[in-house]
Order: sequence, then C-alpha cells, then structure tokens
Amino acid sequence: MVKNWHKYLNKLTLKQQLILKEVIKKLISQDFLDLDIVKIKWEKNIYRCRSWDIRIIYENINSKIFIKKIWPRWDVYK
Repeated sequence: MVKNWHKYLNKLTLKQQLILKEVIKKLISQDFLDLDIVKIKWEKNIYRCRSWDIRIIYENINSKIFIKKIWPRWDVYK
C-alpha cells in the first residue's frame, strides 16, 4: 500500500500537494502543535492526521514516524 499513496499524492492539485508536504514535514519533525492528530483506538502506535478530507495514517515507533497511508477520508480505513 505504501507505493499507492505516492501515486495518490501526485494526483492532487499543486496547492494540495504543497500543503500536504508541509504537514508531512511537521509530522517527521514531530511538530504536532497545529495538526489534528488522533490515536486510532484499535491499533497500537497508529495515529491519524487530518488535513481537509485527506487522512495521513502513520505509526510512531520509538519517536520515529512511518507513514502508512495517505488517502481520502472515505477510503483510508478500509
């Protein structure tokens, strides 16, 4: 699934790509201050970051961020 989110990111408008890349940079640098982040209840160390109708699912292991999915809201949890 990791290679698919790269394709999805390339299909977005340039403005959406730039904003999402900024959100990803904040996630990686662990600057969570202005981000809408919620822990996914049924998973361990898996979190969701919301930006518009796009969700970034990532895993936090030993203070390292691993992005699992970047997908539209209606498809990400499948």
